[in-house]
Amino acid sequence: MGIQKGFSITDLYLFLAVTIWGSDYLFAKIALREVSPMSFAAMRTIIPTVILLPFFIKKEKNWSVSARNFLWLIGLAFLGSFINRVFWTIGLDLTTASNSALLFSTSPIFVLIASSLFLRTEVTLRSAVGIFISFVGIFLVIQGHWKGWEMSSETFQGDLIIIASSIFWALFTVLAKPLLKEYSSLKVTAYVMIIGTIFFLPFLPNEKIGG
Repeated sequence: MGIQKGFSITDLYLFLAVTIWGSDYLFAKIALREVSPMSFAAMRTIIPTVILLPFFIKKEKNWSVSARNFLWLIGLAFLGSFINRVFWTIGLDLTTASNSALLFSTSPIFVLIASSLFLRTEVTLRSAVGIFISFVGIFLVIQGHWKGWEMSSETFQGDLIIIASSIFWALFTVLAKPLLKEYSSLKVTAYVMIIGTIFFLPFLPNEKIGG
C-alpha cells in the first residue's frame, strides 16, 4: 500500500483545528493578565454563541424539545458550558499553559470511566492499562518526579482544577449521548451554547479594569 502524498481539504481542517486548539491555552494565559477568569470565561462563551447564532437559526428548522429534555439541556449547559469553562479558566490562571494542555487531554480517559459508570460501557484490559498509565502521567506532570506526593508546587492547585474541568467535560460528553439519539448534534450544541451564555451574562463585566 503506497503512501498518499499531499494534503486533502480534510487534513487542512484537522491541522487548523489542532493548531487553534493548541494555541488556545497560550493566548488564554496571556489574556488572563488583563481579564479576570470569570469575565474571560464569559466572553469565551458569549462571543462564539453570538457569532454562531445566525448559523444555528438558519440550519436548525425545528427547535422544539420536550419539557423533560429541556431541563436536561439546562443541566448539560450548566455542566459542560458553565462549570467546565469556569474551572478551565481558573485552573489555567493558577498553573502553566503546558500543564493545562497536558492535563485536560486526559478527558478521554474520564469519558471512558464515566461511560462505564453511566452507560455500562465495558472497560477492556487494554483500556484499564491505558487509564493506569494516564494517571501515572497526571502524577508526573503535577509532581515532576517519582518522589512522594507533595503539595508545595506553585501550580498544584491549578493543576487539580484543570483535572476537575476535564472530569466535568467528560461527564457532559457522556450525559449528552442520550439526547443525541433524539435530536441533532446541531440542536443540542445550539441549546447548550445559548443556555450557557445566559448563565455567564452576570459575569461579563471585567473586574480587573481599574484594578
